[in-house]
Amino acid sequence: MYAFSQAVQSDELGGIAFDSLPERICVLDRDGSIVLTNQTWSQSTRENVASLSRCGPGVNYLRVCRTATGPFSERAFEAAIGIETVLRGAAPQFTLDYACPSPSRKAWFRLIARPLRRPHSGAVILHSEITSQVLLAEKLRRTQAHYGVLLENPVDAATVLAADGNIRYQSPASEGVLGIRPEELVGHPIFEFVHP
Repeated sequence: MYAFSQAVQSDELGGIAFDSLPERICVLDRDGSIVLTNQTWSQSTRENVASLSRCGPGVNYLRVCRTATGPFSERAFEAAIGIETVLRGAAPQFTLDYACPSPSRKAWFRLIARPLRRPHSGAVILHSEITSQVLLAEKLRRTQAHYGVLLENPVDAATVLAADGNIRYQSPASEGVLGIRPEELVGHPIFEFVHP
């Protein structure tokens, strides 16, 4: 009786943990039909004005991905192919980053498909939001492009110094302005080139 009680408590705890995760998670059978979803999956379905009859238990998720239409659906077919490779055992994991805006904001997600452990066959599909990482990467690219143009501008000489005053970078324009090739300056203290 005690072992049975522990098993029931363990199953309940597993269900609570599954529903507590912030990622959108579903479990597929070997044919690609949804057999289980967590609370976050169901909530996001309602928020995106969809119905669980279109993406809940019993629905073939591969068919949904293959037939997706509309804005931002172009990666859905790729998702279906990747998930199928995991279901067939041809890949240990499939990962895909995609844009998925909701009615209220732009968002990006990472889909990860992994096979269920034996003796079951099927896959676990996890969608985790990566919007903050994508926006940060875009900001970094813009910043690098901006400063790259400034540093490579042939009219301006630019110098990047280390904390100890040694030159870490010297722009190509320094040869025209200072008469010294940039590679001759890098690694030397800036004070060697300043008049006393």
